[in-house]
Amino acid sequence: LMLLFEEQPFVRQALHVHPTIKSSFRDSFKPLKSRDSRLFYILDGKGSIVIDGTIHILQPDSIFIFKAGTTYEWQLEWADYYVLNFDYSMAFSNISQTFHPLYSEAFHAEDCFDCGIIDDYKELNSPIVQYKAINLKHSIRNLVFESAISDLWSKQLLSSYLKQILLQILRANSADAPKAHNITKQAIAYIQDHYNEPITNSSIAEKL
Repeated sequence: LMLLFEEQPFVRQALHVHPTIKSSFRDSFKPLKSRDSRLFYILDGKGSIVIDGTIHILQPDSIFIFKAGTTYEWQLEWADYYVLNFDYSMAFSNISQTFHPLYSEAFHAEDCFDCGIIDDYKELNSPIVQYKAINLKHSIRNLVFESAISDLWSKQLLSSYLKQILLQILRANSADAPKAHNITKQAIAYIQDHYNEPITNSSIAEKL
């Protein structure tokens, strides 16, 4: 068991990825499992991701987050997304090497870095899907940028950024979430991200 409240997450890798069915042919339409946890923020794409047998159509500004050892499968023609490979604790932070996902049938329990049960935020033990999460786009993009920096502060900064993102996702998925407050934050984030475009009340309402 672990308590997220007491842990510092470890970001092993954060990337901006543009796979196509041609470039990712080896892994598309095949069940995969990863040694560490995954967060995908979809910028755009055509296709779907199957997580634990449930199909999710790719939509801009959607988030998929799941623990190490979860079965997932890309079914896509093309995609544009941010991906974070991470652990919920620093227990394996000495392993900075990144690992390609394994085919599901070749994955063993001992391959898993981060399969412990999270006891205080149990929602994280199952896949989380959040649509219209544009309010998190800047935070995730900044985390991806920070991951390219390697200095005395980057490891702790990445951990801090990721923990904030995780807590915001948990808040948005909570039954007690202040819905109006979340929508306001999303509207502000949308305006900040599209300030150089013609924005109307109708376009914001359609987006949110």
